Amino acid sequence: MNGNILVIPFVIAMVGMVVMLLSGVVKLEVVKAGEADKPCRRTRYVFSGRFKTVCVDGRREDVSDCRKMIVCGNSMKKYDIVDNNCIYVRPYKDEGKSGIDTHPVLVLNIIGNPDKDDAQYKLRKFLCYYHGEKFEDVYDLNAGRLNGIAKEEFVAMCSAKYAKMSGSEKGNLILSETFDEDNESVQYSFHPVSAIYGKVVYAR
Repeated sequence: MNGNILVIPFVIAMVGMVVMLLSGVVKLEVVKAGEADKPCRRTRYVFSGRFKTVCVDGRREDVSDCRKMIVCGNSMKKYDIVDNNCIYVRPYKDEGKSGIDTHPVLVLNIIGNPDKDDAQYKLRKFLCYYHGEKFEDVYDLNAGRLNGIAKEEFVAMCSAKYAKMSGSEKGNLILSETFDEDNESVQYSFHPVSAIYGKVVYAR
């Protein structure tokens, strides 16, 4: 009898611990930070709390309006966002997508994703809007932000990628950068403004 009396509180305590652990497990959308042909699961269950405020550059930032997501890959490691980081993403309203005046890391929708099991979002660093300017001019205007790439290489890369786009795609675009893990180089690419989901406010 005494043994049973001791077992009951132990079982109750164990059940309580399991409930507490499970309450910290959340299902997060995955954001791809790597090559397009390297698939990432669309969602992941992780043990992670939810914060209303975080510390960004020494100040408290309200993230109650942000969506929490998880990173797959290391293409943003130059910007201190790495594989398995949880990120807080503040969605842009439609009018905000055309008024970005800083250089945030963006979460973009992957348009026309052929693999429905693959992540639906990707990470890119915003460089500038593109409205058909000469790539030499784009380089000159953004030279202070470009990561050591020569002007000729930048122009050739952007020209080749732009030429592959259909006419219907060459509308309201942004130019972004990402880090190619395999070649250890920064790559630049175009995306429609409409593909922007939000900006990364915090990562850890």
